[in-house]
Amino acid sequence: MYFRLLPTIVIFSFAFSCVKPTSNEVQTINAFVGAQLIDGTGHEPITDAVLLVSNGVVTEVGSRDVIDIPENA
Repeated sequence: MYFRLLPTIVIFSFAFSCVKPTSNEVQTINAFVGAQLIDGTGHEPITDAVLLVSNGVVTEVGSRDVIDIPENA
């Protein structure tokens, strides 16, 4: 009986060991401001654009009039 459960226990142990532990990392936000943005869809370029990147992921893109730039960016 125990030998039948052993592969299942090993698989679950490996799966849970691969999970990234949560931490208290500081969120980094970068704002790229004032560039001309061409989005590749065929629309007109956005002049004076803002591109917000949070922890390596683009979160917001648009005109400086529309996007609120965080103070910690």
